Amino acid sequence: MRHSRVSGIGDIRSLAAALASLVVTGLCLSASAIESWAHRLPVNEGSSAREAFIHLTAGWADTVRPSGLLAPRQAVMDWRVGSSDAAQGTAGLVAVSAAPAAAKATDARQPPEAADLKAGAPAVPPRIEGAQVALVGDSIMAVGLGPNLARELRAAGARQSIRAYRSGAGLARPDYFNWMVEYPRLTAGAKPDLIICAIGANDAQGFQVGDKVYKFGQPAWIEAYLGRVESFLEMMQGQDITVYWLLMPRMRSPTFDNKMQMLNDLVVKRFSGRPRLHFIESDPILVDSSGARYLEYVTDAGGKLGRIRAEDGIHLTDLGGKRLAQGVVKAIQRPGLAGHVHTR
Repeated sequence: MRHSRVSGIGDIRSLAAALASLVVTGLCLSASAIESWAHRLPVNEGSSAREAFIHLTAGWADTVRPSGLLAPRQAVMDWRVGSSDAAQGTAGLVAVSAAPAAAKATDARQPPEAADLKAGAPAVPPRIEGAQVALVGDSIMAVGLGPNLARELRAAGARQSIRAYRSGAGLARPDYFNWMVEYPRLTAGAKPDLIICAIGANDAQGFQVGDKVYKFGQPAWIEAYLGRVESFLEMMQGQDITVYWLLMPRMRSPTFDNKMQMLNDLVVKRFSGRPRLHFIESDPILVDSSGARYLEYVTDAGGKLGRIRAEDGIHLTDLGGKRLAQGVVKAIQRPGLAGHVHTR
């Protein structure tokens, strides 16, 4: 009888261990989906729950990603889209867009793989060879872009890339993540030769200043936000450090895309002409050739379909990050090759 009880307890423990293993495995395999869910949470004024979930899930996804456990799910998603395209007779298209269904398939025009990104021309262009470069920003930099930029910079002769980015962190909510405090910590006090910054994806939300709540986009919000951008730039630039500010890419959600384009416009109009600050647009690589349509998939020269944007419609995939990183490094090496960024 006693042996039976012990055996039963052992079976329960084994079952519990198996269930726990399944849960952990499921969380690992679904890390990117959970991160996407956090980014889709609505922004509520006075609440930091969304930012906390983004920070938590992004950290989990960053931990799991090197293991390769996210690859099977991504492969399935890619296969599903590819199969759907073939079934609908769109296999011959050079690009697959995530634009509304009303858009004509013939409008999907392929962005060139090595498009010339627009960058202002510094009086004395910084040299990448032998340089220490800081990569700064939020999850746009952290997911897909940052690691590829580090590789491309190393290939171009950079001495070191400082990875000073943090998922879920923006300039709108210093109560959640204060860049003025955290940037020196992330760079460990180093003085880089140049900085590449991509930030703004988490900033389309209201915030509180003192006892006042400013809604996103209202005049008081704009002035407060641009004040934070200016303080951030002053801290980063320090003693004559050149900053390349990568404008936010187009987003799949029209509402969110409008907010990101608004942020781009605000920053460019306020700080265009600032010494040692140069804006780089990602549109030539991440949208169709008309410059108006968000793309999730493109084909390479050999006709192979590849995903350049993550399934959340916000971030970059490794392929998208690689293409954009190559364009950014090229724009820095050959400043002004496509003219100065216009004030939109």
